[in-house]
Amino acid sequence: LKCCVHVCFTLSSSLCAPCTGENSRSLDLPCSSSHLKSTSWKYSSNGNDYRLIFTIDKSGSQRKGKGHQFPAQGRAKPGGRGLQISPVKKNDSGWYMCEQDQKQLVTHRLLIIEVFTKPEGPFLQNTNVTMHCQVGGRTSEKLKWLSPNGAEEGEGTVEISKISPAHTGNWKCEITDVKKYVETLNIDVLGMNPQPLSKQTAKQGDNVFLPCLLSSPLSYTFRSLNFIRGGWMKDDKPLLDLYVQIGTHMSWNATMFKEIEYPKVNDLKTNLSISLIKVKPQQSGIYNCYLRFKEGTITSTIVLKVEGAPGGTGDTSHSMFGLNMNLWVLVSIAIGSVVLIILIIVAIILLLRKKRLKKRMRKRRSQRQPLTARDYCQCNRYCVASTSSRRFYSVCMHYSAFTLLCCCKFLYG
Repeated sequence: LKCCVHVCFTLSSSLCAPCTGENSRSLDLPCSSSHLKSTSWKYSSNGNDYRLIFTIDKSGSQRKGKGHQFPAQGRAKPGGRGLQISPVKKNDSGWYMCEQDQKQLVTHRLLIIEVFTKPEGPFLQNTNVTMHCQVGGRTSEKLKWLSPNGAEEGEGTVEISKISPAHTGNWKCEITDVKKYVETLNIDVLGMNPQPLSKQTAKQGDNVFLPCLLSSPLSYTFRSLNFIRGGWMKDDKPLLDLYVQIGTHMSWNATMFKEIEYPKVNDLKTNLSISLIKVKPQQSGIYNCYLRFKEGTITSTIVLKVEGAPGGTGDTSHSMFGLNMNLWVLVSIAIGSVVLIILIIVAIILLLRKKRLKKRMRKRRSQRQPLTARDYCQCNRYCVASTSSRRFYSVCMHYSAFTLLCCCKFLYG
């Protein structure tokens, strides 16, 4: 926003009509001149040392000043009731004096004031914004910013880190020179509540309300913001989508989640809150309500913790049964593992014992000594025939140093 203000010095207040001009448009500085007199316009950057811009004599011919450069040269000309500058630039500030027949008629103190922000508004919450209040030309004015609540926020240039809806309103740039001037800059901020982070704890089976409120509706004020998408997300996964109709009306897209309740209206305005019905422990997580624009994203975050114990009329018989079943399965697995390990150990012990016994038997056989001398049996057979039966006798005579032994007998019948 660029605007002009001026101080007018004259004996007649009727000659001090306010100057008009804004946003680089043309500017008229009035002077009630008479066609019967010559009229001159002069310029000074500091209120002294006026230099001629041009003179219009009684015949209407125009004579420009020579050897002097001034900011509006080439853009200042006679027009309307006085001097017209088109287009207006910030360096056009200064003193403009109107004379008739070399007699001072009116003097305008012109201030070209620029009040603007970088980036341009409207703004999304948590955006960094710089506000500027500047007076063109070589001036010594004092500049001061006042917030919507009247508090002083700084001079000339003020930086707002992470702007919030609390900054919404009319900011005033106060310029002090011979007198005090005020220029207003409107700030619009779109944000969400709660901020910055909200935590909730609920019992299993409870109904949980997740609040999400816009600081203001998506009205005509925010028409320049380019909406992309919005809604709710749980742990960065889509939960409920928002639909913005032609214009600025918002509504929820249909959802298949029966455990979610939300306002079923065509225009949500500022209320984007939802409710979770009979929550379960697995619904614990981080819930984000968000609106995403091309210019940025605003988000409200809620951390939900659902405890396992029931609340209200919640029932945990199924969960307790499942817990007991899981416990018995773990115990059975543990016992089976112990028994299996014991069986493996016993099998290994028996196998080792069997190997030791075989080894011991082989060792004993290799070490066994006979009780008698190693004399081999010599058999002499004597066959006697009997008339009554067919029998054969064999007599084995074993001779040793001490005894005689008969050892063999064969019978055939």
